[in-house]
Amino acid sequence: EATFGCRMSPDIKQELLRCDISCKGGHSTVTDLQELLGCLYESQEEELVKGVMAPFKEISLHLNAVDIMLFSICLKHCRNLQKMPLQAAKAKLPENVTVSESDAEVERSQDDQHMLPFWTDLCSIFGSNKDLIILEINNSFLGATLVRILCEQIASDTCRLQRVMFKNISPADAYRNLCLAL
Repeated sequence: EATFGCRMSPDIKQELLRCDISCKGGHSTVTDLQELLGCLYESQEEELVKGVMAPFKEISLHLNAVDIMLFSICLKHCRNLQKMPLQAAKAKLPENVTVSESDAEVERSQDDQHMLPFWTDLCSIFGSNKDLIILEINNSFLGATLVRILCEQIASDTCRLQRVMFKNISPADAYRNLCLAL
């Protein structure tokens, strides 16, 4: 709607509601999910987002700086979400540029700041969704600020997570801080 400056037809809205990709046995491709969330985000219609996202019990996230916005907005409406495998991509530096370690740290810090509001929204579901009981974070790079926000949410009194798993988390202090939060 925002792209073309016109309203979405009721037929398209119904098709999105029927397009419940969770009917594929609970599995969907990352591309399917990203496309669906992109359409929902573009619609800017909260009721449509609620209707489409409500049936999901598991959503596997492969986050990057662009997609985190879509996920953070739509996941708030996954009332039945029980399990969330998560992978956060490390910021990619251009291959043809040689940078010092301190420059790489500055770039990661800037990525953290850009993602911060969306990451905060995303992590807020750990305290607001009473059905979310499993969180898996794998093969992820999490900057210090992102880890702090995640730790605050999983350690909060309202968090109902029963099983939290971390595998291949970097940097090393991120892994340590996440473990301490539990």
